[in-house]
Amino acid sequence: MQKNKYYKSRIAELEVEKGNSKKKSNIYSVTRLVFFIILTILNIYAFNYVFLIGLVLLPISIILFGLLVKYHNKKEEELNKFAQLISIYKNEIRNIKSENIFGNGSQYIDHKHLYTSDLDVFGKFSLYNLINRTITKNGSNILAKWLKQSSTKNEIAQRQNTVKELAKKTTFKEEFLRTFFYSKNNTNKNTSDLKEWIENFEPYFTNKKTLIIYSWVSPIIILISFAIGYIYPLIWILTFIFISVNFIVLTGQQIKVNKIDIHLGKQADIFKRFSKLVSLIKNEDFKSDLANRLKTELIGKYNPEKEFKKMAFISKRFDNRTNIFYRLLILPIFMNDIHMSVSAEKWFVENKKHINNWLEIIGEFDALLSLSILYFNNNDWIFPEIVDADFLIDAKELAHPLIPKETSITNSYNISGKAKADIITGSNMAGKSTFLRTIAVNMILAYAGAPVNAKSFKLSQIRILTYFRIHDSLEESTSSFYAELKRIRDILNIIKTNDNCLLLLDELLRGTNTTDRNLGSVAIIKQFLKYNAVGIVATHDLSIADMIKQFPEQVRNFNFDVNVKNDELFFDYKLKEGVCNSFNATLLMKKIGIDFDL
Repeated sequence: MQKNKYYKSRIAELEVEKGNSKKKSNIYSVTRLVFFIILTILNIYAFNYVFLIGLVLLPISIILFGLLVKYHNKKEEELNKFAQLISIYKNEIRNIKSENIFGNGSQYIDHKHLYTSDLDVFGKFSLYNLINRTITKNGSNILAKWLKQSSTKNEIAQRQNTVKELAKKTTFKEEFLRTFFYSKNNTNKNTSDLKEWIENFEPYFTNKKTLIIYSWVSPIIILISFAIGYIYPLIWILTFIFISVNFIVLTGQQIKVNKIDIHLGKQADIFKRFSKLVSLIKNEDFKSDLANRLKTELIGKYNPEKEFKKMAFISKRFDNRTNIFYRLLILPIFMNDIHMSVSAEKWFVENKKHINNWLEIIGEFDALLSLSILYFNNNDWIFPEIVDADFLIDAKELAHPLIPKETSITNSYNISGKAKADIITGSNMAGKSTFLRTIAVNMILAYAGAPVNAKSFKLSQIRILTYFRIHDSLEESTSSFYAELKRIRDILNIIKTNDNCLLLLDELLRGTNTTDRNLGSVAIIKQFLKYNAVGIVATHDLSIADMIKQFPEQVRNFNFDVNVKNDELFFDYKLKEGVCNSFNATLLMKKIGIDFDL
């Protein structure tokens, strides 16, 4: 595949760059050690023999060593960048059955949803597993939302244009993905906790004016009294009193400070990376309307890049609280807990109204990038046309997105108008269920603003309802057949009050006897025709195909057949008109050892 060739080539390039960077990093590492030893010896010598030279040499040594550390860290960062990009590109050449390092969306599985469970939208080997490249919690949620519900025609068109544009922005995609690639699970947890805290945030320290004033005055008194104490030692009693009072005050505020620390401690890197994402978006030149609108909304007049950096600095200060030296010597003098908490609360007071919007916009870019990578990886896919017709599906050479191209079979299909039923008969394993899923999964992609696996695809906005897998429940004392009836009831209730519904029904009422199944299936089809819905019904029951006699203008028959040669089955997985005349159940049962001659 062309995409595999590209990614393998890119990985090879990055491996070379990583190797070069590793060599330079090793040189800096050795140089740091040598410099440290030499400078230490020189400083010891200078202070022992020429004190003045020592005083001059020490700061110079610190600056030189600091520069070496800075350059070494820069090379380590570069090395980490190459390693991250290699991991990202290796993920791209994975097989669909492999685990996606960005997540498969199993947290979004909902067996009660109208179609996601039946169509493997989330979980292992799912559509989400194929698409997802999100690096933020908001991005994951937005992508899942797009796959769970249709968008407006205008939203779809805008996303399509943006996806096409982003697919070409290789550098932007690389930098965006690797910004949070290092620890997506940690990022998801932290942003989720942060969002919850923001929503329930009530300022405390900023309302304590006396405490704030005291936290500034006390350190000044302590430092002045400590200095004067060298002349008048009795003044040190005042120093001790204020330090003791500070201990008492800080202990009394410990619970409130800890509450802030829980949300902000160890978060500096998270905020820095959000600042980096804002910077990437701000400095990128976009042509599509949606990307430019999101960019304008993000930057606005509140400068989120600067605000995230500010919070990163505040968060970093909270990390000092774990240092024993800081807690025993620095904290009781300077009362940093109070200052940090006030700074954090002021930040949230100033940004509470905006931060959720910032995270949502970053998340939308995140989700759009996932769709753009899907398009980049499948540039022979096309963007569907959403039309204003009452009901239309017109697909040419449609294929299932999750089936590898080497083994995928395409089918063309067209249905228009309301109150229609296409009955699809066929033998086992001939492709009936896969065909239904192929239509639905491509429709989900279309309504998300993504490309679809087809030569051409026109469709109106349609509500998808499926009946594939039925989940019984021991907890709810629900049998399989009753679970089927509940599902059918839910579907019928929806089509009574909603237009443009498409029902994809696979083997209706499989939990009951043949007579009841036949009577029930016909009744269900008649009912959805009555409510102007459209249905595609896959079945083994040939008698259902007889409905065409009663409803010649509304019912059509299609089939997937099988050819048997020398007791071997041959499937072409091609949709054909008419009723299926070839079946294979008996042959399959014989192959597994069931003896019909007993």
